[in-house]
Formats: sequence, structure tokens, C-alpha cells
Amino acid sequence: MQTQTCPNCGAAMTYDSTAALYRCKACGRRVEAAPETLEQAEARIKKQRETQEAAPVPAIQSEFRGNVDARARALFENGHDAVRRGDTEAAIAAFRAAAAQQPDLTDAYVWLAKLAADEKSKRDHLSEVIARDPSHGEALRMLMLLNGRLTEAEIAATRGDDPAPDLQSVSDSQAQTQILRCPVCGGDLTTDIENRRVICRHCGHEAPLSMSEDRAGNLTMALLERRAKPVRWRVEGRILHCNSCAATRSLPSNRLAERCPFCGSQHVIIQDSYGTITQPDGVVPFTVSEDEARSALFEKLKSVSERVAGFFGDNRVSNLSLEGVYLPFWVFDALIQVTVTKQLRDMSGNTNRAILAAGLAVQRDQYQDGETGIAIPAFAASSKLAKKLGEFELDFQRPYDPALLASYGAQLYDVDFDRAALDAREFASRRARERAKVRVSPLSDFEITTSSFVQQMSFQLVLFPVWVAMLYERDGDQRPALVHGQTGAVALGAAQKPA
Repeated sequence: MQTQTCPNCGAAMTYDSTAALYRCKACGRRVEAAPETLEQAEARIKKQRETQEAAPVPAIQSEFRGNVDARARALFENGHDAVRRGDTEAAIAAFRAAAAQQPDLTDAYVWLAKLAADEKSKRDHLSEVIARDPSHGEALRMLMLLNGRLTEAEIAATRGDDPAPDLQSVSDSQAQTQILRCPVCGGDLTTDIENRRVICRHCGHEAPLSMSEDRAGNLTMALLERRAKPVRWRVEGRILHCNSCAATRSLPSNRLAERCPFCGSQHVIIQDSYGTITQPDGVVPFTVSEDEARSALFEKLKSVSERVAGFFGDNRVSNLSLEGVYLPFWVFDALIQVTVTKQLRDMSGNTNRAILAAGLAVQRDQYQDGETGIAIPAFAASSKLAKKLGEFELDFQRPYDPALLASYGAQLYDVDFDRAALDAREFASRRARERAKVRVSPLSDFEITTSSFVQQMSFQLVLFPVWVAMLYERDGDQRPALVHGQTGAVALGAAQKPA
């Protein structure tokens, strides 16, 4: 831009080509300028174009899903024009005006965050976006960059049509474990969850559990983080080296806690050499003892349905194995936008014609709903059987500490959160639509339709208490069973001949 010195205060004056005058930002003095010659105008326009090409405009695609007010749209486009000209101050003023005209126009806040000079202002503007649209992809990317969760290069990999991460399998990975043994006598440990203590069974040594605070992950952020990685590793097995007895052995890929068969020490896997393990966020403790679980199983086998089945085969149990195991579940919370539409069926009749004349033939109501504690099994084997156990009481959940696995085994997830999220999303949407139908009074003259859209999901990996049993019947069949570790509910699987 052309400049000259203000004759009043000596500050620099900026040339306004539209008004053909110089303006002083310091004192407000205006000085008329001689009209530009054709050569001067061509040189100025050429310089502006070169500046625009040299300074790339931040690339942000519109993610606003609502209708944009005409005035807000004009202001928003003025902001874009100012960005292209390199006039940051004018762009910020235009985007502020657009946000003031239409406060829910989230893209205006995104641009304000992009143009902000300091981190606090960026975070404030991004907070406005997330408060109005919790799954706004660009705002979440920018927050992840500010928080150091993604780099610029990784963010670029999450945009456009870049291929998904390459899935590669490895047969073995070195496991990093924590050994749960008494530091005084080397004996077995057990946990007192109520008092948040870990206790040695032999010498009585006690130590506090180092429980972390509950944490829930934003699903969209987690998906962006995953997409940013060039490779996803699938580990088929892990190598465990026992530091107590120096034994080395292979572990199945789905074991989180395992007792060494040589020295009896309990190992909890913390991570492996490929960084494929997500640590649990919480644990729901056992309240049903082994004896109570065994009794619940035999009570179930005495039911009428089981006695009738015995007429066609000898399903009496000759023996059973029973093990307390913490099974992994992905637990989701969902924020849902529900739309209820009422449309007039018939235009005839005085009442309906009056409704039509009043512009009420189609009525639309939007509101937010939510669904919490959606538990999806994070394991493939026996997942259908586990769903028959009923819900777990999440109010008793404790923050995860590896020492909580001192008394029971634990299984590692083999169903990932992105796959489980599809089931959780479908469940949350269906429940929201069912509630919407209940709250809307049936109207004979109107056809009512409901739709739902999951705006945001957060998730945790929680270990639930389950007694895992195998029943050995007299006719040689083997039958899996699960017992709810909180309620004692029993789920019986189908009997099968051993392989």
C-alpha cells in the first residue's frame, strides 16, 4: 500500500484507493491525493496480486451445517476478501461482525482463531466453536495442534483424500510389564478398592493405589489422531520376559494381565514395542464372590428350560472351571440432535385450511438429547454372550491402576474403538428417536417423523467384572457361561462337542 507522512502528527498515513485520499490512523487526519495515473494503478494492482500469490490463504473448509443469514454471509465473505488482500485487521473486523450478526456461525470463530496473534485468543475462539459444534473437525485439529497432540504434517494427513493408515501385522512384540509382587517379601498382592490400598497376602504390607483421575477421550479427536499415523500395527502375539524368574514365553494378543506359570508372579502389560496398547481408563470391581458365582450357575441349571433340555440329552454338569476376569468394554457418551417434523396429511377441511394459511402445514422442532454409559464389548469372542448379562453399574467405577488387577486376570481389547463406535452411534440414535416418539402427542391430522444426528461422542475403555466358566457335561459336551460380577446374572452359551 502507498504511504506518506501525516502533516499533523508525523505518523504514517495509509492510502485509501477507493476514496482517493490518505488516512492517518494516529490522529485521523485526511489528505486528498492526486488521482492515480493509469501506470500507477496498474503497478499497484500488479503488486497486490503478487502479494496474494506469495502469501497463501489459510485453507479452512466450511463445516457449518445450518442456514446462514444473508447479512452474516456478506460479512463473512468480506472477511475472506480481506484475507486475500492481506489486510488482517479488516478480516478480523469482518469475521467479528459476522459472528455478532449470527452467533452460531461457527466458521467465523474458526477464522478468528486462525488469524489471532496469541494462543489465548486462539483457544477462546476455538472454545466458542466446540461449545456450539462439539464435532467440528477443523476446530479440533487446531486444538490438537495447540496441545501438541498432532504436528502440522500429521494434520495435513487427516485432510482430503489421503489414504487411511497402512495396516501391518507383526507376529511378536516385546511386552513391557509391571510385576505385582510385594516389595517386602515378594508375596502375592491383593487389592482393597474401598480403601484404595494394595495389600500383601503373606506379610500384610500395605501401599496406596496410585489411581489417576477419570478421563474420557473425544471420539473425533481420536479418529483424527489415528488417521494422521502412516501405519497401524496389529500384533498377533507378545513376548513376556519375567524379571522375577527370568523365564521368557509367548502371550496371546488379548491378555492384559497374566500370572507367570513358573514363579506365580502377576504381570500387567503396560505397553509393547510397537505402541499398540491403549491402557484402560477405569475398573468396575467385583462384588460377587467365586462361591456366589458358582451357586448362581447351578441355580440357573435347575431352571425349567434347562430341565426340559435335559430330556433330549444328558446336559448334567460333571465338572466346571471358573475364573474371575476383567473384560474390556468401550463405554460411550453421546450428544444427539433430534428433529421432529409434523406435516399436515390433508389440506381439506376448514381447520386444515386455516393451518395451511397460517404457514403451519409443516412444523419442525429441534432439540438436544443424550445417551450415557453405552457399553460395547471390546472383545470378539463371547461378545454375544456378554450382552445377555445386562448392564453394569458405572457409579462404582474406579480410575485404573495396574495394581487393581492383582487378584484377577484381565483381557486386552481386540475390537478397536472406531469399530465399536459404529454400534454405539446406532444405539444412541435409535434410543433418541424412541424417546422422541414418546414425548410427541399423536395428532390425527399430522404425519410425524423423527430423525437424529449424533453431534459428539466421548469414550473410555473400562474393565468390567465377569466370572468366565466352562461347563463340562456328562455327554462330553462343553458349554461356555458367564456370570455378572456385580449382579450374579448368568448367561449360558450353547453346548458344543470339543474340537
